[in-house]
Amino acid sequence: MEVQAEEAPVFTLQKVSIQPREERQEVAEPVDPGPPIPETTAPKSIQAPPAPRLSNMAEPDWEARLLAHLERFRRYPARARSARQQGTVLVRFKVTRGGQVLAAVIQRSSGFSGLDQAALETFGRAQPLPRLPEDRPDPLELTVPVEFYLR
Repeated sequence: MEVQAEEAPVFTLQKVSIQPREERQEVAEPVDPGPPIPETTAPKSIQAPPAPRLSNMAEPDWEARLLAHLERFRRYPARARSARQQGTVLVRFKVTRGGQVLAAVIQRSSGFSGLDQAALETFGRAQPLPRLPEDRPDPLELTVPVEFYLR
């Protein structure tokens, strides 16, 4: 003879009672702060004199033009890119008034010979560089950073 045990229910539903929302009480109107105060004790602000020139009217300086020119000729070596090599190379170079590079040497390495070589090659491809301003010595020796970073 088999006796079947009744199974207990797995879960039970509870009755949910719906109650009406509580009524909100009206907020009293704000108290009138009185008449506005005509003047404070803080000193009056003085308007700054106008700038002699607007910043967007400024001529780009020679260094900015030089760096922008070099950036157009910088090439990230494919082998260095695939190896995820990154760094900044400081290159010291000597340039004539006409923009010809007389010499370029690595002042500080990126730590990767491929990036260092690519930085030097940038100067070869970028010739002639922007012409030196008249107020600069001829030839001029400078050090500039050539950056290689993955985004």
